[in-house]
Amino acid sequence: MEKIMIEVEKNTAKKWEESDAVTKQRISDVFDKFLNILMEKEEEDFWPVLEKIREEAEKKGFSDEILDQILNEK
Repeated sequence: MEKIMIEVEKNTAKKWEESDAVTKQRISDVFDKFLNILMEKEEEDFWPVLEKIREEAEKKGFSDEILDQILNEK
Protein backbone atom coordinates (compact mmCIF):
# COMPACT_ATOMS: atom_id res chain seq x y z
CA MET A 1 0.00 0.00 0.00
CA GLU A 2 1.05 3.57 -0.67
CA LYS A 3 0.24 6.59 1.48
CA ILE A 4 -1.50 9.71 0.20
CA MET A 5 -2.55 12.87 1.99
CA ILE A 6 -6.12 14.18 1.80
CA GLU A 7 -7.34 17.29 3.59
CA VAL A 8 -10.37 16.83 5.82
CA GLU A 9 -12.25 18.91 8.38
CA LYS A 10 -10.61 19.31 11.79
CA ASN A 11 -13.30 17.21 13.50
CA THR A 12 -12.78 14.36 11.04
CA ALA A 13 -9.02 14.43 11.56
CA LYS A 14 -9.49 14.34 15.34
CA LYS A 15 -11.81 11.34 15.12
CA TRP A 16 -9.30 9.59 12.85
CA GLU A 17 -6.45 10.18 15.28
CA GLU A 18 -8.54 8.84 18.15
CA SER A 19 -9.57 5.68 16.24
CA ASP A 20 -7.97 2.31 16.87
CA ALA A 21 -5.90 0.50 14.26
CA VAL A 22 -8.68 -1.93 13.27
CA THR A 23 -11.13 0.91 12.61
CA LYS A 24 -8.51 2.86 10.63
CA GLN A 25 -7.75 -0.19 8.48
CA ARG A 26 -11.43 -0.86 7.82
CA ILE A 27 -12.00 2.76 6.77
CA SER A 28 -8.83 2.78 4.65
CA ASP A 29 -9.91 -0.35 2.78
CA VAL A 30 -13.34 1.07 1.99
CA PHE A 31 -11.93 4.47 1.07
CA ASP A 32 -9.40 2.85 -1.29
CA LYS A 33 -12.19 1.07 -3.17
CA PHE A 34 -14.28 4.24 -3.23
CA LEU A 35 -11.42 6.35 -4.64
CA ASN A 36 -10.70 3.79 -7.34
CA ILE A 37 -14.33 3.86 -8.47
CA LEU A 38 -14.42 7.66 -8.54
CA MET A 39 -11.12 8.04 -10.35
CA GLU A 40 -12.24 5.73 -13.14
CA LYS A 41 -15.22 7.96 -13.93
CA GLU A 42 -15.40 11.12 -15.97
CA GLU A 43 -16.18 14.28 -14.01
CA GLU A 44 -19.78 14.44 -15.25
CA ASP A 45 -20.31 10.86 -14.02
CA PHE A 46 -19.10 11.69 -10.50
CA TRP A 47 -22.42 12.52 -8.78
CA PRO A 48 -24.42 9.65 -10.30
CA VAL A 49 -21.71 7.28 -9.06
CA LEU A 50 -21.91 8.73 -5.57
CA GLU A 51 -25.68 8.42 -5.60
CA LYS A 52 -25.46 4.78 -6.69
CA ILE A 53 -22.96 4.02 -3.90
CA ARG A 54 -25.22 5.75 -1.37
CA GLU A 55 -28.26 3.76 -2.53
CA GLU A 56 -26.36 0.47 -2.37
CA ALA A 57 -25.08 1.31 1.10
CA GLU A 58 -28.61 2.13 2.29
CA LYS A 59 -29.93 -1.17 0.88
CA LYS A 60 -27.27 -2.93 2.95
CA GLY A 61 -28.37 -1.06 6.06
CA PHE A 62 -25.63 1.58 6.13
CA SER A 63 -26.70 5.00 7.37
CA ASP A 64 -25.28 8.31 8.56
CA GLU A 65 -25.82 7.08 12.10
CA ILE A 66 -23.67 4.01 11.47
CA LEU A 67 -20.97 6.17 9.90
CA ASP A 68 -21.01 8.39 12.97
CA GLN A 69 -20.71 5.32 15.20
CA ILE A 70 -17.69 4.08 13.23
CA LEU A 71 -16.03 7.46 13.36
CA ASN A 72 -16.72 7.80 17.08
CA GLU A 73 -15.38 4.35 18.05
CA LYS A 74 -12.48 4.47 20.47
